[in-house]
Amino acid sequence: MKTDLHWLPISQKVVFKTALLVWKCVRGVAPVYLRDLCIPAAFIEGRQRLRSAATGALLVSCAQTATGQRSFAVNGPPVWNSLPPALRSPDLSQNTFKWALKTHLLSSVQRH
Repeated sequence: MKTDLHWLPISQKVVFKTALLVWKCVRGVAPVYLRDLCIPAAFIEGRQRLRSAATGALLVSCAQTATGQRSFAVNGPPVWNSLPPALRSPDLSQNTFKWALKTHLLSSVQRH
């Protein structure tokens, strides 16, 4: 009997962990120092009417150094913004989010 394991490749596991941490920031259950790095576009003056604000997108930061480019502040929001809108829904519980995210990531691995 062959068992089909549903393990994510390392790069997708990093995306999974990052997206889960951003989910916690958006829901307010992450530490404050991390939540402060995930700023919804809707909270930025002049951006409330943009499509990015309506879809729950986060403000993407820039970094000047190679080390800064690997930081959560720079990588977390783009990972979140790249998720389908259904995954960014505020109605998802943490377990439902994790299940749907893993399903999404596995389907993207199988397509490549």
